[in-house]
Amino acid sequence: MGTGGEGLRVLFEAIDGGVRRAEAAGVAREWTSRLQGAVTAVGEVTRALGAVAAGGDTEAMLRHSTDYLEMLSVVVVGWQWLVMAAAAKEGLARPEVSAPDAAFYQGELAAAQYWVATELPRVGVLAALCRGNDDSYARAQPDWF
Repeated sequence: MGTGGEGLRVLFEAIDGGVRRAEAAGVAREWTSRLQGAVTAVGEVTRALGAVAAGGDTEAMLRHSTDYLEMLSVVVVGWQWLVMAAAAKEGLARPEVSAPDAAFYQGELAAAQYWVATELPRVGVLAALCRGNDDSYARAQPDWF
C-alpha cells in the first residue's frame, strides 16, 4: 500500500534543509536554484505518473521506471554535493583554516560545481522521457531481432 508520497515529501524537506544551509554558507545561488528546479521537476513527473497509474495504466507508469530512478538519483547526489559545498564554504570561512584544508575545500567546491553544471541538467532530459512515455522498446518483439 502506498503512503501518498510521504517518502518523497520527507526527502524534499531534507533537500530543502540542505539548500538553506548552502545559501547561508554562501554557496552560489545559481547552484541552489538549479537543484530546486530539479526537485520541482521530480515532483511534477511523480504527480503525472501517479495520475497515469490512477487512470489504470500501470504499465505506462512503469515504462520509464529506470529513467525515473536515475532522475531521482541525480537529484539526491546533487543535494549531497550541495551539502558538501556548504561544508567547504563553512570550512573556508574559519580563520584558522590551514593551506591543505583550504585546498581540500576548494576541490570540494570544484567537484560540486561540476555536478551542478554537468549532471543536474540531465534531470530535464530524464523528466521528458518519463512524461513522454515512449513505448517503442516495450512493443519490441524478440523475433524482430
